[in-house]
Amino acid sequence: MVSSTLTQEDRAGAERSPAHAMERLIAVVQELSLARTLEAVQEIVRRSARQLTGADGATFVLRDGQQCFYADEDAIAPLWKGQRFPMQACVSGWVMGHGERVVIGDVFADDRVPADVYRPTFVRSMVMVPVRPASPIGAIGAYWAHQHAASEREVELLAALANSTSIALENVQVYAELEARVAARTAALADTNAELRRVQADKQRITDMIVHDLQNPVAGISAMLQILRRQLAHEPAAADDAMVERALRSCGELSEMIRGVLQASQAERGQLVAIVEEVELEAVVRDAVEAFREAARQGEHELVLTLAVKARVRTDPRFMRRIVQNLVRNALRHTPEGTRVEVTMMRGPEGIALSVSDDGPGVAPSLQAAIFEPFGAAALHGRGSVDTGLGLPTSRALARALGGELTITSDGVRGTTLTLTIPEGHIAGRIG
Repeated sequence: MVSSTLTQEDRAGAERSPAHAMERLIAVVQELSLARTLEAVQEIVRRSARQLTGADGATFVLRDGQQCFYADEDAIAPLWKGQRFPMQACVSGWVMGHGERVVIGDVFADDRVPADVYRPTFVRSMVMVPVRPASPIGAIGAYWAHQHAASEREVELLAALANSTSIALENVQVYAELEARVAARTAALADTNAELRRVQADKQRITDMIVHDLQNPVAGISAMLQILRRQLAHEPAAADDAMVERALRSCGELSEMIRGVLQASQAERGQLVAIVEEVELEAVVRDAVEAFREAARQGEHELVLTLAVKARVRTDPRFMRRIVQNLVRNALRHTPEGTRVEVTMMRGPEGIALSVSDDGPGVAPSLQAAIFEPFGAAALHGRGSVDTGLGLPTSRALARALGGELTITSDGVRGTTLTLTIPEGHIAGRIG
């Protein structure tokens, strides 16, 4: 959106008392609280950013992976609406990358400004603030056609607008998700009464399994804390450090279950969003595997890591680390003490193959599909083993979100190998 200038009323409003500015900001916050679409939020932001600061232009930027998308603008002349720039090539990218505000009195005297991009525009001074300082999802910029020393009040008003915009965007996402979930559930339940009974039965089964598995670490923590309380009451020096460690491990297991349930729910709703970057794959794999050295030692397992290839890949390191951790944890959990768990990364016919093999009892071919279904592994191995049956389904969902695939190989008698394949198209380069 392009407008010639701010109205006299808008310009005067930007220069009035702090009380008037606060009244205007409150009105904007109320508008944003009622916004139900991204378009509505954009319209409010682009207009309000100029009104609150008296600027000659304003932009609303959204983070799109490793790019900055200039989603909307309101200015005296066209800027960059609809364009995308690499994060490292623009001021908004710097702001989102650092989670910090930027105030620039002369755009041609600051190294963070790509001068060639700004030279054709009217912009001479600017302020840019992140939308949500922690893990920014966007940025709001205000621009002046002359060299302008932005006041602290102007910067704070723009930052307050950005904070309210962050909440509004989250509300828009939640509202859209609720609408989608209601629509999907309504369509599913409209089919037949039998389908309704099946869905209800599945929900009850899942709830029962979650409650049952969560009871184990909770009960263990409770019992150990009661013992410690008695020890501390009668003889503080006799308090058992090992018991504290067991309680902490139980807390870790509980957190792991909750994280698994949340990620499985996100996968089911198609809400897993990967943030892709180039990473040293072997470093990610080694870090994930080494985290289990102590658990392997305590279970008397031999944990072997073989990295036969080194490569840089385009992936989400959080998702990749989670996949490896799930596979190693699964192998250690279901293989007898004193046996071997081997993690191998090598070149395969379709790209890089990352395999985790164990000497457990194996999975019959007729049951192998079930382990990739939510709670399928728990049904195969039985309850009471701190296994929600969500690790492998979540890992496959994460693998597919990264453009890869997770498969199983087992003769059903002894030994299982789970293999993550990273296609050639995601390999960014070889180190050695």
